[in-house]
Amino acid sequence: MKICIWLGTISDIGGVQRLCTLLANELAKENEVTIASFDTPKKLANAVYKLDKRVKFVEFPKNKVASNIFYRIMRRILFKLIRNDKYLEKIDFPKFMRKRLVDFANQGEYDAIIGVHWYHSLWLAMIAPEVKAKTVGWQLSSFDAYFNTPGKYAWRKKVLFEKYISNLDHYVVLNERTKEKIDTNFGIDSSIIYNPRSYTSKEKADMKNKVFLAAGRMVYVKAF
Repeated sequence: MKICIWLGTISDIGGVQRLCTLLANELAKENEVTIASFDTPKKLANAVYKLDKRVKFVEFPKNKVASNIFYRIMRRILFKLIRNDKYLEKIDFPKFMRKRLVDFANQGEYDAIIGVHWYHSLWLAMIAPEVKAKTVGWQLSSFDAYFNTPGKYAWRKKVLFEKYISNLDHYVVLNERTKEKIDTNFGIDSSIIYNPRSYTSKEKADMKNKVFLAAGRMVYVKAF
């Protein structure tokens, strides 16, 4: 099976990168796997989480207009000022970007494409009717983190998920609580896949201690 995994970057340090590396390496044992991200081969070579040599890499398509600093600044300003969802969609994901992504997806002749996190899941959902491969969105955080955290993740993009997410063949979430909220809000039947571990514990807790440790960034979305 020929599988392509879409995400922003595979070379940074973070949960998304760790999970995608684990997934790609495991799938590569019996499939032809390609990672598509905005990384460069040089940046990929210095990645903390190492990809299996069997995993291929292609740079995600970039557009000179979308990469222009002036365009990006104006896009951010307009997104904060405009309240009409129809115009927000055109600003956030214009037609020239959609066509470029459709061509990129179909030229690879993949059997399945996985869009990671909210951004690439949404992009993939928007173009899914024109993509020949099976399409899968993979949500790597809670519903509230995605849609109810001001200025973060898919803030103010819930309406786009309501419109497009059902285009995907599958949508994967982390747990039962998230599935309940996603299915209720978007009218889909999502699947649950828990985050895999990248290590094996030597000891198992007896659940008698009352001291817990949580490690993470001190930011709002981590909900400490």
